Amino acid sequence: MSHAFTPAFRDRLAGACAAFPRIVHDGGDLKRAAVALTLTVADDGSGQTAFVLTRRAASLRAHSGQWALPGGRLDPGETLEEAALRELSEEVGLDLPKSEILGLLDDYPTRSGYVITPVVAWLRDPAALRPNPAEVASTHLIRLDYIAAPDAVDFETIP
Repeated sequence: MSHAFTPAFRDRLAGACAAFPRIVHDGGDLKRAAVALTLTVADDGSGQTAFVLTRRAASLRAHSGQWALPGGRLDPGETLEEAALRELSEEVGLDLPKSEILGLLDDYPTRSGYVITPVVAWLRDPAALRPNPAEVASTHLIRLDYIAAPDAVDFETIP
């Protein structure tokens, strides 16, 4: 299935996010975190939509070398959207306005004591990506049509 990076696709996604019956985790003493699921045009000339994925710097104290969406813990008084935008700025040098946020997805409680909320954002120009080498080893644009393929992802249950 094709996912062309167009204003019409952005509008469709914004509508889907607005209508999304989001599951909010409200139990336990988990720390709140937000990640930015940032959609942009693929860097291969295809015109397809991709998302920004980072490889965390090897020098980081926690989760070094892991693949991750830009994100982190909420600061006191910060909203999920504000945290995602702040982390985008700190990790990959993007200063997106709130108007580029399309919506929120389901909360995801982790075994490491966090509840993570994906914040969907729209990035018009991926050339604006400026990874912070203290936090990010590399950035990658992953096409949506590639991960939508039936054999693209294997899920494993972790106890």
